[in-house]
Amino acid sequence: MLVRLSTVIAAIDSEPELPGEMPDEMWEAIKNDKDAMRQAMVIAVKKTKAGIKNRLADFINEGL
Repeated sequence: MLVRLSTVIAAIDSEPELPGEMPDEMWEAIKNDKDAMRQAMVIAVKKTKAGIKNRLADFINEGL
């Protein structure tokens, strides 16, 4: 099955960073500033998504 890189990237981009509210269990585990922790998690997800995109691009550019 062939899939266009732009389609894969669009699918990754459509996934929200940290959808919904932070679970209470997570907040209880960190006991810190909830807004700061949420921002840190969003940054981590964005960096992960960028890494996935780069890996996919490299994989496709190498000819699968």
